[in-house]
Amino acid sequence: MTACFHVLRRFTVMPSRKSSRASMVKTIAIRCVWKDAIQTLNTLQSNAETLAKIASTRDSRRHLNIPHMINYLKRCDIEVPDLEKLSVIHISGTKGKGSTSAFCESILRHHGYKTGMFSSPHLVTVNERFRLNGRPVAKDLFSQYFWEVYNKLDATKYQVKGDPDAREMPAYFSFLTVMACHMFLEEDVDVAIFEVGIGGEYDSTNFLQSPVVCGVTSLGLDHTSVLGDTIDKIAWQKAGIFKRNVPAVTVPQPAAAMKVLLNRTKEKGASLYVTPSLDSYTSGREPVHLGIAGNMQQFNATLAMQLCRIWMDNHKKDLSKRKWICDQSELHEWEKIPKLDSTVLTEEMRTGLSKCYWPGRNQILSRPGVTYYMDGAHTIESIQQQCMEWFQQASKKEASKHKGRVCRILVFNATRDRNSTALLSILKPLNFDAAVFCPNLAFTGNVGNAPDQINRTVTKEKQLNYSLVNKEIWDHINAHSKDVPPPSSHNSTSDNPELIDSALRNGALNSDQIDLNSNNCNSKDLPSEGSAESHAFPCILQALYWAGQGRDTTVKLPADADIPPVSDKLQGSAHIQILVTGSLHLVGGALGLLNPELW
Repeated sequence: MTACFHVLRRFTVMPSRKSSRASMVKTIAIRCVWKDAIQTLNTLQSNAETLAKIASTRDSRRHLNIPHMINYLKRCDIEVPDLEKLSVIHISGTKGKGSTSAFCESILRHHGYKTGMFSSPHLVTVNERFRLNGRPVAKDLFSQYFWEVYNKLDATKYQVKGDPDAREMPAYFSFLTVMACHMFLEEDVDVAIFEVGIGGEYDSTNFLQSPVVCGVTSLGLDHTSVLGDTIDKIAWQKAGIFKRNVPAVTVPQPAAAMKVLLNRTKEKGASLYVTPSLDSYTSGREPVHLGIAGNMQQFNATLAMQLCRIWMDNHKKDLSKRKWICDQSELHEWEKIPKLDSTVLTEEMRTGLSKCYWPGRNQILSRPGVTYYMDGAHTIESIQQQCMEWFQQASKKEASKHKGRVCRILVFNATRDRNSTALLSILKPLNFDAAVFCPNLAFTGNVGNAPDQINRTVTKEKQLNYSLVNKEIWDHINAHSKDVPPPSSHNSTSDNPELIDSALRNGALNSDQIDLNSNNCNSKDLPSEGSAESHAFPCILQALYWAGQGRDTTVKLPADADIPPVSDKLQGSAHIQILVTGSLHLVGGALGLLNPELW
């Protein structure tokens, strides 16, 4: 790190006549400082063993998350009253938090405001989590703010006796949240849009005590091991961001969820409103065009418009003088929660919605002979209502333009507590010609993988296991005949794909039970006529190369790579359509390979 700063100092005093050399030195210095920052940041990730140890005490100690966050902020010279300078939109929910945040940012930026946005996860590089005026913060500026925060925390670290959850340094996401506050205060943004990480009540962003408005996107079952396994439990957690005298806006939700949201509103002294449909804004007028594809984006767009409307009504106003202050005597029952006005559409809103760009969500990349459809959907609802419908429509439209046979390939990964059985069952009717599975690793080994995509929370070995079990689940789903034997790798569980799924997630399966080949992890296909061909690969590069039959020249295999040949059934197609889904990290790794110049 020190050497890198010396390079920066040397650059600042270099003669102007050597501008090209100075530019090169500056680029090297930025890369060096950036690399040091990312490597240091990664040390804050909890490893798999640590997570296993704290899992049993998470419920009893999670209430300490917010006090710890306030402590970290203080150590960075940020007091809670300082946060009042940030005019915050706080967004929780299960599906569409990132898209709603992106719509909000774009709308307010096109209204002329200076915007800051903090979201997660990143797709390729970690600076994507911080956006200033719609752009990921530059790597040199990221590094500057990183070291300012890290050095203050490092200089004040201590261990609180008797508190095993207290950390000398914050964990990865908590650190980035503190850094977002520091950055947005220093950059003096007009609006700071914070997307919740997980849940809401105990999330690391929930130290924000006076947001201008809170939003809740569509709710569904996700992170059930942490948030609960029913929709009402999920809703309770998500509504934890509600604050006294602060309006909260949500999209239409299942009845059980809506009841909980209203009860939490009463408990916290907030006020709850429901968004109108997107169609209601344009009755008799030109429809609104959305920059992000997919039917579910209509809910995210109308929520974003209402959040922006309330924010603009209340920007920089004293809390006691804000509109929308809750009148406790007028709280409604859940069936009668008031809908907001749909006459708020401005030209700036139209522009902001149409020009919103949010990569990795319903994104299409076209190359000669192959088209990539990429969506980071990873819940049952998002796969079914967003990814599947979008892919069906978009791929059918594209296929009609090609003469000859068009084949479809699925590239999939789902990890940790995701229900792969349910997700893959939803995708099966799309009639893929083949399916390939891989971990969220761009390359095999440690060479070439971006440090931003290193994940210490799960071992590489387990990531490979997930891919193999996902393949087995897919094969089992595709085995239509009851006479076809189930996968033989794990006889104790393989007769039930849900048991396979849960056995792996709970650690009952390990690498000793699965034969992993360092170059190629494909296992034999099931002997089932009509089943889609399937393979498992150790990295995204091999999966994409096989799926695209080597047609995309940007996807190049190393000389020593050993992958299975493409079957006769798949060869000779006029065009290949590849759907990459199941994990935002998988999509991010694919984007990094397909468009490396953008990162």
